[in-house]
Amino acid sequence: MNHPQELRLFSDSHLNILTQNKIGTRFLRDVFNEDSYNIDVDLDLNSNIIFNFKDDRDFNKSEIIDELNSIVKQKSNKNTIMLIRNPEKRMVTGLIQDILDNLQGEIDSPFFYNFISKKISKGELVRFIDAWNSIYHSGGYELESKYQSFTERLGDDLIYKIMSIIFEVYIKTWGDLNTWQKGHNNPYLFTFYEIYRKNNTIKVFDLDDNSDELKIYLKSLNYKVEFDSRSNNDFKKLLNRFFDERTELFRKLSTIVVERDIYFYKYLKHKI
Repeated sequence: MNHPQELRLFSDSHLNILTQNKIGTRFLRDVFNEDSYNIDVDLDLNSNIIFNFKDDRDFNKSEIIDELNSIVKQKSNKNTIMLIRNPEKRMVTGLIQDILDNLQGEIDSPFFYNFISKKISKGELVRFIDAWNSIYHSGGYELESKYQSFTERLGDDLIYKIMSIIFEVYIKTWGDLNTWQKGHNNPYLFTFYEIYRKNNTIKVFDLDDNSDELKIYLKSLNYKVEFDSRSNNDFKKLLNRFFDERTELFRKLSTIVVERDIYFYKYLKHKI
């Protein structure tokens, strides 16, 4: 591969889960009561898989690398599963996460105010910024109840009007700069394809096929699987509506971001 791809590993004494951004990671943090190990994956000239750590947390890194190598060599004593998602659906969830994260850092900036105020009235923009800051500082935009209060203050039409402008700004800017892979849309499926080719005993779960399948499997291994849900589904619906009205933009974006992943996704999905 031209550049290392990232792998996120959740692991304990019984189970390994190979996953990536926007593929069940928030849920798995609750299941394992800790964050994932973040690892760069590369291939040498002989197509051997090379694992290198990305994070600086204090733990036995060689033990984790040994476990990953044992997975590749089909020598691990643990159950191992691999999580995948439809690349286009993951693109939307990754994109909305990146937009919302960046928006929070820029919403009070002069650049944001001056740019957006050219598109709508300053009164509408001030109301939007006040409402956004209110829900963010009282629990965050990912809580469904907070989004409801957001709509009560602004109304659905104004929220969509402003968010459409924001979507267009970010998509154009990131497209021009070609920075898609630096956020939650980083590629991963070639890595998973190479790992699976070397160990086809790994169980593969497509979370877009059956979101409950992972919970059922984990519950069968006596893991706790019921947690309070945190999601940005309401904003994701706005982005999907935006793309429904701009089909050509969605197709262009999909070609840039996920076209290469489609083959590897279909390969792995065929193995389920």
